[in-house]
Amino acid sequence: MKIQLHSLLLAILILSCGFPTLSLTENTSTQKKGSIEKTSATTEQIAATVNGAKITLTEVENELKQRPEYAMYLTMEDQKPEVLSRLKLSSLNKLIGRALLIEVASKNFSGSTEKLNNDFAKIIEQSGGEQRVRQMLQNSEISFEKFKTETLNDLKIQYYLQTSINPKFDISEDDIKKYYEINKKQLVQPESFKLKHILVKFKSPKPSASDEKNALEKAKKLKEMLDPNGTNFSEIAKQHSDCPSAERGGDLGVVAAGTTVPEFELGVRALQPNQISDPVRTEYGYHIIRLSEKIPAKEFDFNEAKPRVIAALRSLKQNEAIQKKVEELRAAADIKILIK
Repeated sequence: MKIQLHSLLLAILILSCGFPTLSLTENTSTQKKGSIEKTSATTEQIAATVNGAKITLTEVENELKQRPEYAMYLTMEDQKPEVLSRLKLSSLNKLIGRALLIEVASKNFSGSTEKLNNDFAKIIEQSGGEQRVRQMLQNSEISFEKFKTETLNDLKIQYYLQTSINPKFDISEDDIKKYYEINKKQLVQPESFKLKHILVKFKSPKPSASDEKNALEKAKKLKEMLDPNGTNFSEIAKQHSDCPSAERGGDLGVVAAGTTVPEFELGVRALQPNQISDPVRTEYGYHIIRLSEKIPAKEFDFNEAKPRVIAALRSLKQNEAIQKKVEELRAAADIKILIK
């Protein structure tokens, strides 16, 4: 079973995962509200407590930043405070649901610490190793230690769902066919690109003018070292790229449209197969991109789509079961909301 992390962690580490996202109930009917509490040790603002466990305001704000509704709110000319308050409360309620699942999953966990640590090690390996994970965490407010704690909690939730919820699902052939007929226009293989790249990374998330200049000059020199047809691209990438893909000769594999930063995708779309780009600037640094192949979008037939349909139906059923379980846990929980 592959693993999918929640909210901010998922945004930081895009793992090769298939575990459905936790869709948590956001009912607030049994909660108490009050002023924001601060802990004496760290002055960290506490947004809520769930059976004594604390949820910080920083965690709520990090969750909020991952919501599409918040991105839309930031584009509004009339940013009403009550809209932001609702979005914050909704984000908090998602964290409350997760805290309840962590609690019940921990109580029912019958595995070993060794198994947890082994599965965590697999996640790190899938993500390119600990050094790469630490590099990706640098621009966030999450330490590696916090990342590990949250990931171990997610693993416990996964084990709990596998044993307590997943076995109850029954998906019939009729369910699969019905879902396919209704959604076949959306069941497509997206346009994608087979790529290699060389990255000259900025020295800091906010590069100085000198850093910008040096990175661009180095990228231009590397471009000059490349054969026009790219026969030595892998060799140059292995020697000079700052991306973990360097060990694979800069090979990024097949990348779906819409999954990279916009500047990178614009650079890709400007190329024809076997062409090499001039240096392309993104927030990470300057990239030299080689496009090997453009793969057009296509609709899947029923047999091709069937595994995806089963996964989608399983996710829907799982989310319904999770919501029901969280509602049951909330009804019996001592939840105090400390923000308005």
